[in-house]
Amino acid sequence: MGTRTRTCIITAALLACLPWSQAAQGASAGDGYRAHLANVHEALFKVAATGSAADFANLFDEYGDDLVAEIDAPLDADAKRTTPLMAAAWANADADLVRGMISRGASVDAKDANGWTALLYAAQNGRSPEVVAALLEGGASIDYRDKRGRTALMIALKYNKNRGIAIQLAKRGASLTAKDDSGMSVRDYEITYGISLQDG
Repeated sequence: MGTRTRTCIITAALLACLPWSQAAQGASAGDGYRAHLANVHEALFKVAATGSAADFANLFDEYGDDLVAEIDAPLDADAKRTTPLMAAAWANADADLVRGMISRGASVDAKDANGWTALLYAAQNGRSPEVVAALLEGGASIDYRDKRGRTALMIALKYNKNRGIAIQLAKRGASLTAKDDSGMSVRDYEITYGISLQDG
């Protein structure tokens, strides 16, 4: 499955597979606040996937502390337990949106069901080196490894054809000598997947 197809599938899941509107129907008065938070959660994921920093600021103006309460809540319809920040790292190119989410309490190193962080999402599919920079400025662990021992730099070299993502990670201090659990080094990833970290 290509990256474009995977992006469409994940974005569709973020925007269309949200069950809260049905859950909220017929809710009793005692469940009103829960339904309200569900609406906040849905709006947050939509902004994370396709919105802007201005959209997020407007959302915070509207919901305030309720938005903060939902900032790390995973997508209920997603078995991977994707957080809003992960969705933004995967699908959004607005670095200021990412910075805004972190400033409102989004956990930059939260892990999904597969042990992936927002930085790994950005490394695999991110469109903007500045999003990677925003995550690192927010405290993301640059050499955190997934279950196969791969760092964000290795994942960027393998999956992301935007060379700028890998260059950003390297310039920000990602290990160039790390090896994954199979023994492949960063240099091996460069050679195997045809992306050079050298200038030019």
